[in-house]
Amino acid sequence: MKCVNALIAFVLVVSVSAQSSSAESQRQTEKTPIIAVGPDEGVVRWLQPDSAKALGQGALLNIKIDRLSVPYTNIMVATQKLAASGIPVHIHTWEDEVIYVIKGQGFAVIIVMVYVADPVGTGLVSSLARPGGNITGVTDMATDLSAKRLELLKEAIPSTTRVAVLWNAADPGMVLRFQELQVAAKVLDVTLQSHEVREPKDFDQAFKAIQDQRPDALFVISEVLTITHRCRVLDFAATHKLPTIAEFGLFAQDGGLMTYGPKLTETFQRSAAYIDKVLKGVKPANLPVEQPMNFELVINPTTAQTLGLTLPPELLIQAVATDKHHDNRCTKIW
Repeated sequence: MKCVNALIAFVLVVSVSAQSSSAESQRQTEKTPIIAVGPDEGVVRWLQPDSAKALGQGALLNIKIDRLSVPYTNIMVATQKLAASGIPVHIHTWEDEVIYVIKGQGFAVIIVMVYVADPVGTGLVSSLARPGGNITGVTDMATDLSAKRLELLKEAIPSTTRVAVLWNAADPGMVLRFQELQVAAKVLDVTLQSHEVREPKDFDQAFKAIQDQRPDALFVISEVLTITHRCRVLDFAATHKLPTIAEFGLFAQDGGLMTYGPKLTETFQRSAAYIDKVLKGVKPANLPVEQPMNFELVINPTTAQTLGLTLPPELLIQAVATDKHHDNRCTKIW
């Protein structure tokens, strides 16, 4: 029977040990090697034995976690090598581009997505209820929520008419988010100033253009590139007194004005549950794509005060206030 390789999307490459003809006792002691790809430990935290036991995820009790940070090309080469050896491969990453790149190579893979903005719109699944094929996971509804974030920014600062948008145009999911934002901007009578970044070296040029155009606020479309370099973005915004809104609470914790979106920790936890089910043999076609149920508005009152802003009371009532800064600012995303 042909082995199916598995691609799981958030920051992990999971390689399942091939079954051999060795004794049953040896098979029981074999560990499923999990290679973490990228800088963050969010999902790895939920794969630890204590978390797995507490959540009843027994398949996660027999894994071995290794860490790896490599370019897409190296991930693809590693996947191809493991696939050729007959070992089922799981890649778990929140980088949408990893999914598109490896899926495009024609590997027979199971993809468990985490924080993919619009898997239906980008053609990764047929529908959320019936994803079909070998792809399932969790979507962050980021495309649908882009308009909501712009509304919240306008509510917080009604005088806003020009908004700089910093986004990764190389990611198909982010393209959909920006298009949704354009529709909302027309309704709210806001002019968007698009600033595209595709790699780290693009930020300085984007900052120069933003500085020249003098917007009223900055809207960050959050994905791996902008999150990884968020403190470059937030430090620039602070220097130029730009109110900033993004998706994840960590942007507010690290100095942004406000954020609105799902809680990262809850989505990380759900992704661990998907890994557990896949490792137990559940077919992804039978696992509907999940959408987050809980969203939070996070406001940094210290940043608001620094910017000289008095935010509407009705907005503050809805919000979680944060002015804490991690000792290891900008090194973690959970």
